Amino acid sequence: NQNVPTSFDKLTSARAGLEYMNTRRSLGALDHEKGFRWDAWAYGDYADSEFVYKGRAGFDFGFALPWKHSSIWLYNAAGIAEGNTDNALAYWFFGGFGNNYVDDGDIRRYRNYYSFPGFEIDELFGQDFAKTILEWNLPPYRFSEVGIPAFYLGWLRPALFAGYLGTGISDGESRESYQNIGFQLDLGFTVVHKLPMTLSLGYARGYVDGGHYDDEVMLSLKVL
Repeated sequence: NQNVPTSFDKLTSARAGLEYMNTRRSLGALDHEKGFRWDAWAYGDYADSEFVYKGRAGFDFGFALPWKHSSIWLYNAAGIAEGNTDNALAYWFFGGFGNNYVDDGDIRRYRNYYSFPGFEIDELFGQDFAKTILEWNLPPYRFSEVGIPAFYLGWLRPALFAGYLGTGISDGESRESYQNIGFQLDLGFTVVHKLPMTLSLGYARGYVDGGHYDDEVMLSLKVL
């Protein structure tokens, strides 16, 4: 984790997992509109003569709305870790949208288990966690005559989301609860006649136990 200091400079790490997906989209849709998917992962880390193991599972499902190309999704994840509480490897870390300013990965990273917009990257942590994100995908707007053949706009896709994250669930002394609410706009365009790009703008507000904590703005350009 990029913002977490450690006392070691050598690490051996392994992971293994299973994933399954059964999602569908209608003709002309930009993203999945209904279905489900699940995953389960086991992690092992060894450093400073100590072995730490973790387990994580997730289950996502959604359904299409009567409004064309609009859908509701629920992204769920939970995990546990075993190890010395003084060891940073024995924790899960969360925070931030997770997008880079210039990127080539997934656009909507707030869906990932480690992301939690409205807080700094890796600001939140716990030896166990449960997280859920409720997402509403609104119908995209498609541009028909904006630009020239070498540079033209394709579509604008909005989404709203709200999330809950609980950490330290099994330990009453370290139990914490966090919430967020936000949106993301993705603008798809094409340059040099055929190269697709996506410009994403996101905003989220984070809460601790229901009280306003911080805000985050995200701007990212996905290249190809």
